[in-house]
Amino acid sequence: MNLRPDEIDFAYKFLSDRESYHNHKEQMTYVGFLIETAFFAAIMTFNWREALACPQWMLVLIIPFWVSIHVFVRWQLRLRRFAALQVAAVLSVILKNLTQVHEGKTKGNNLPGKDKGGNVSGSNRRTYPAWIDFLIPCPSAHIYSDIGLKSYPTWYQEQFKDAANRGTGAMHGEHLVTWSSWLILIFMILRLTLL
Repeated sequence: MNLRPDEIDFAYKFLSDRESYHNHKEQMTYVGFLIETAFFAAIMTFNWREALACPQWMLVLIIPFWVSIHVFVRWQLRLRRFAALQVAAVLSVILKNLTQVHEGKTKGNNLPGKDKGGNVSGSNRRTYPAWIDFLIPCPSAHIYSDIGLKSYPTWYQEQFKDAANRGTGAMHGEHLVTWSSWLILIFMILRLTLL
């Protein structure tokens, strides 16, 4: 894959942008989870029996708050996964181009082969509704982007589809944060109902 100089320039700038975006989404995930954890600590340490005649009514307030924070965290994690796939696609193209320039010939893909993994627009795997991915990590849930895949250069489209089919390591972090969030909800409900 030989890229023109303007395509190489685009690839490096796009890579830099996507890496920054990925880091921002990860930081926003931590902020959301920190808010959820602080809320959890407040619920667990406050003496609700003395403050309220029926603390179970607090669930009416707590559950919608938890859902909003949980969905925010999952949204950030989904966007982080999408950015990770974009970074993987651009890095793949840059590495292929550098290998060809260095060896002076066209050579096959030296990157790892396809394995079971994530799915986004452009992938060949079955997609699931996005709302599922807002509750639990679902690597094959459809992720919508602001700009359609067909708007990008052909070399990027091909590599993005490959990256989507291979998946991303971002899913491991999503599982940890998401299931921790669900445990927080369960403990808050138990705390308020079983005082």
